[in-house]
Amino acid sequence: MYYNIFKERKLIVWVKSAEIKYIAPANSTLILNFKISDMQIKEVENALLLNGKHEITNEVSAINNENIVCAQAVIQIYLRDPNFID
Repeated sequence: MYYNIFKERKLIVWVKSAEIKYIAPANSTLILNFKISDMQIKEVENALLLNGKHEITNEVSAINNENIVCAQAVIQIYLRDPNFID
């Protein structure tokens, strides 16, 4: 999601770690629901301007076609601006 939010900046974005809790069997295709607030986007923008990199934690839910949450994850995202000059 952050890659799409900051696509004009061509950031390096990857999942540094994840903790997944499986809640129910997945019996269909799952939709991943990422929750990123405007405040988190501002936090990332400010950190990238100051440091050229940032790590942030977000929650993700995996939801089946019956709208049942099958898994929840907490992911730590690493973002870096390859054009940042210190």
